[in-house]
Amino acid sequence: FSEHYARALVTKTQAPFLRQLRNWWFSDIEKREQQQHVLFVYGTLKRNCHWHDKYLTGAHFLGVGRTAQPQSLVIGACGVPYLLPTSSSSSTKDHDDAPRPKHVRGELYRISTEMLQGMDDYEGIRKGHYTREEIDVEVSSVAGSSETKRIQKAFCYFYAVKPGVSTVDASLLNAERIAEYTAEEQKKRYNPIHHI
Repeated sequence: FSEHYARALVTKTQAPFLRQLRNWWFSDIEKREQQQHVLFVYGTLKRNCHWHDKYLTGAHFLGVGRTAQPQSLVIGACGVPYLLPTSSSSSTKDHDDAPRPKHVRGELYRISTEMLQGMDDYEGIRKGHYTREEIDVEVSSVAGSSETKRIQKAFCYFYAVKPGVSTVDASLLNAERIAEYTAEEQKKRYNPIHHI
């Protein structure tokens, strides 16, 4: 009898603490769910590409889309895809022979703040390899015979111009612009050992 009484007493005295703990836990989950971001990926992070499983496992796939504004997607050394900063794209568009930016196709994911911070580390934001910017992505959906388009704001990683350098490397500036980096393209050209 005394053992059951002691358990009831402990349970009764712990009840307010347990309620607070439960409330804190669920409010923390709600906060984390509210801290979601949309990420647009265009290269080796896409499905069936080299880094997808390592960095986007647990991300919620939202669908495919294309940049609302033309962008300069190029393939650099080792088959690495780079989205050049908009300023470098506009600096070449006045020349007739300059490669033209295109609407870039990619994938959209909903990710947590923690995943976004991990992506920043992977992309080398602090090291100056990439910058993260918010862009407009055009998403199409088909219902019956009609197609509707909407704009989705999403974060995207751009190749960073190195400090002390006024522009992007000339080999990238003059590279062919592509509309999509595919898994097939990656198989032909990507060399992860040299990339790292």
